Amino acid sequence: MYKETVVAFTQLLQQHPQLASKSQRDDLLQRLSSLTTLKELSNALVNWCEKYPGIDKLLVPETTEAIRGPGGTTSSEPSPEEEKKLKEELLNVINNNEPPKDTKKT
Repeated sequence: MYKETVVAFTQLLQQHPQLASKSQRDDLLQRLSSLTTLKELSNALVNWCEKYPGIDKLLVPETTEAIRGPGGTTSSEPSPEEEKKLKEELLNVINNNEPPKDTKKT
C-alpha cells in the first residue's frame, strides 16, 4: 500500500499542479528529501496531506485506484531499484511541476 500512496500522489500532482503552492511544495520537498523507503515517504505524504483537506480528499480516490491496479489486481512489492525510481519521480514532480502562473493583466 505504501507504493500505491506514493504513485497516487505523484499522479495527482502531475494532473493537478495547482493543488499545491510553491511554499507547500518546498515544505513537502524538505520533509521528503531525507526519507529513503516507500513506507517513510507514504507516511510523510499522508501526514502532510492531512494539513490540506482539499488535497487529502482528492488523494483518497487516487490511492484506491492505485491499490486495485490494472484490471483490479493488487500490485506487488517494489524492488529497491523501483523504490528509488518512485522517490525520484515523486521529488521531480514536486520540484518541477509548478502550478500555472496567473497570466491575467490588471
